[in-house]
Amino acid sequence: MTVIHTAESRLIPCSRARVYEAVLAFEDYPLWWPRKFHPRFRPSQLPDTGLKRIGDRLAFTPVPGIWTGWEITAVTPIEQIRVSYFRGFHTGWGVWRFAPQQEDTLLSFEMRIVPKNPLYGLVYRLAGVPHRHAAHMQELFTCLEGYLQDRPLAEGGGAR
Repeated sequence: MTVIHTAESRLIPCSRARVYEAVLAFEDYPLWWPRKFHPRFRPSQLPDTGLKRIGDRLAFTPVPGIWTGWEITAVTPIEQIRVSYFRGFHTGWGVWRFAPQQEDTLLSFEMRIVPKNPLYGLVYRLAGVPHRHAAHMQELFTCLEGYLQDRPLAEGGGAR
């Protein structure tokens, strides 16, 4: 069985609250994600339990024509956001983590996926999925930095 486990991080020159709010807001991803990933947001279809964002989904194309997606499964405010993969050729999970570093934030994304069949596992290894994922994450981090720098703070200095 092929297991792909990666972790990428970047120091983002913004407060942890601002970075967390931007990453949590799947509906805003089209504003900062590279267009080539075609991010598509779908709000939670779960009954309202007061746990906002649980069940929100984001579908995207890490490779042209191949869709995958995340569903938010758990949130620890300002610390981490857990997602599960709900679409595509693999199953697994991802975790966004937000660590304060003085005035900045160390943002990381850890992913563990398992291809749905052995043939996909072979293709993933030959295609260098871990290296592609690392490159995609660095691109996302760069886009997020630009988005946060271009976006003024809300009145009162809040995250939005």
